[in-house]
Amino acid sequence: MNKRVLVVGPFGPGQLPESFARAFERLGWETFRFDSDRAYFEGVRGAGNRVIRRVMRSVIWARLNRALLEIVRTVEPGFVLVVKGAFVDRETVRRLRKREGIPIVNYYPDYPYFGVPLSLSKPSAQRSDLVEVLGEYSRVWIWERGLADRLRAGGV
Repeated sequence: MNKRVLVVGPFGPGQLPESFARAFERLGWETFRFDSDRAYFEGVRGAGNRVIRRVMRSVIWARLNRALLEIVRTVEPGFVLVVKGAFVDRETVRRLRKREGIPIVNYYPDYPYFGVPLSLSKPSAQRSDLVEVLGEYSRVWIWERGLADRLRAGGV
């Protein structure tokens, strides 16, 4: 069994991905981290500016997806754990799960039914096709049984 895991998410102080990564390490897994926030802000010059982030979102997300695929090819994990991962596209999940043969799990700590239009006045970065993207994962873990039932009924 391949005991390598790639944990994807923001690794700032107190963030869930770091807690998961440390737990895997305590269990003896070789653990790799992909800090999506760091990659996001370093992906495009000026990404610290909210307007630039909104305008360049599709470019930044495409770069993050390419980087994630490259890291998986380099690290060769036994599975990938994504924490939220709003930037991860359906095709990236599909590719990891089917072509690379890697189980990819999403722990989604928020409410998944907010489709936010691309508007500079909206603070959220969630995507309108989020539930469809979640349906591509090998497994989705969520914090509330009713939401799990609703996602399951929707094909996730």
